[in-house]
Amino acid sequence: MSRDAVIKWTFVDFSTTFNTASAKLKINGADVVAPQFTVTKVGDVTTATYDPPGLFEIGKAYSYELIWADSGGTSHTNSGSFLAHYMPSSPANMFLIEDEDFNTGGGQVQAAVNTMPYLGGAYNGLAAVVNIDYARSAGSSVPDGDIYRTNEVPNVPMSAQNDANGTVRATDATGTPTWTLTTNYRLGWADSGNWFNYTRQIPAGNYQVWASMSFGEAPSAALQLRGNLSQVTSDPTKTNQTIASVGYFRGPATGGWGANRLVPLRTTATDASGDAAVVSLGGATPTTLRFEDESGDADYIILVSTAPGLQITSVSVSGGSVTVKWTGAGTLETATSLTPPITWTPTGNASGQFTEAVGATGNKYYRVHGP
Repeated sequence: MSRDAVIKWTFVDFSTTFNTASAKLKINGADVVAPQFTVTKVGDVTTATYDPPGLFEIGKAYSYELIWADSGGTSHTNSGSFLAHYMPSSPANMFLIEDEDFNTGGGQVQAAVNTMPYLGGAYNGLAAVVNIDYARSAGSSVPDGDIYRTNEVPNVPMSAQNDANGTVRATDATGTPTWTLTTNYRLGWADSGNWFNYTRQIPAGNYQVWASMSFGEAPSAALQLRGNLSQVTSDPTKTNQTIASVGYFRGPATGGWGANRLVPLRTTATDASGDAAVVSLGGATPTTLRFEDESGDADYIILVSTAPGLQITSVSVSGGSVTVKWTGAGTLETATSLTPPITWTPTGNASGQFTEAVGATGNKYYRVHGP
């Protein structure tokens, strides 16, 4: 669900009526009261609403328990859990892997996919080498959807998906798209044993990993969305590659092919409700990730950095000195004027805190510059 979601429960009276005064809500075991939790009744319809004071935390699992009584004195409980993905107000330093852009020509890569924001289309018309760049099970090798990636044998079925559900990769705090692909495809005919390699220059860091997937049946307890993520630990240009597991994507069906759901990576194959895993990926040399698509159409994988973004958090003056504090992996810079052309001078300090004497005259401006 989105980070700015408002959760509602609706009840309709029949032989008994909903006792509005009895309703209580717990989130993660803690009582929620007004104005975050409200109960209203119009006629025979009661609506309970949870409107949190801020955005839900990315990748954190929340439990809920709604308790109420009916006019006959019987107590009822509705409980469950939910998890928020990375939109809206998407964080900085995300790294996108489009599922249709698996390696080509026996472990070869198009450089454009390493520059964010990537807008798609870099592998148009490029074939791939079976058992090096990808693999297909016998049951999923069909001629359908021979588009975008052509001349690979066996064929990898794809569908174009250029609606908002398929092309938006990030939004601002209002939900307005800030990263939209110009072309997009999703992989189809999933099956156990279908895998795809993606060699990328991923900045070293800790990430949550999300897969955008869909399945045509109505949501149920069955985990119809199933994918596995590994890292290739041998030469990705050769056959008989070795891999190390990174984690698993598991989730319910979405009610339609192309009705994408963001599924978080977790470290246990049976976990479909816990917090999103945080994994360490990337570095100075390219990383080859392998995505095995067991069940569900697959659109993209996105790595969401868990490092704090660049932000000056406080500026204080005491005893003739000014102290600037900030978050993120950046170096503090200063300027004496904001009139163009602006000259920013690095302080050389990337520790997150900088102190210097307050000048006798003039102004001083600060910013944090990322690597």
